[in-house]
Amino acid sequence: MSIAKRLLRAMVGGALLLGLLAGVAALIGSGLPREHRASSSIMVPADIETVWTLVSDLEGQAEWNDDIYSVEVSVLPDGRELITQNSNYGDIPVVILEREEPTRFKTEIYGEAMGWGGTWAWTLEPTEGGTRVTILEEGFVDGAIMRFISVKMMGQHMAMDGSLIAIAREAGASEPQPDHIE
Repeated sequence: MSIAKRLLRAMVGGALLLGLLAGVAALIGSGLPREHRASSSIMVPADIETVWTLVSDLEGQAEWNDDIYSVEVSVLPDGRELITQNSNYGDIPVVILEREEPTRFKTEIYGEAMGWGGTWAWTLEPTEGGTRVTILEEGFVDGAIMRFISVKMMGQHMAMDGSLIAIAREAGASEPQPDHIE
């Protein structure tokens, strides 16, 4: 058999395998719920005011969170700020829903064009030796294959855990470990 035929056979076989894997992912993903709720928490070795500044300054997060490369701020027609975080997860447009200094901060992904979105509610609680930071994500993932990836491959705590670890490290923790609450 010629090299060209072998190459063609390998390419066809690879395409069939990829199609089969995508079909299995879509089948499993179609059985997963569109909406989800997940929560993670971490102990940060800093006072609540310091942690509040880190959490609530969405523009400044690119300075200490390795998942965020840059931040762009614009104004929506209704006057709210639209903060677009250029990140490992793509360009994520968020708006601030609540700001109760220094204990609660809630953001929402703006629009549904990405096929996934929801809210992040940050809760800060002063403790002996620092601040307990908790993120509650209430979100959705459209598309069966994306739900499969989100739940079975990435895990629904991955982005929250990354942000919590980054905050704890910025505050001086050497090996921070988040807890999964739900």
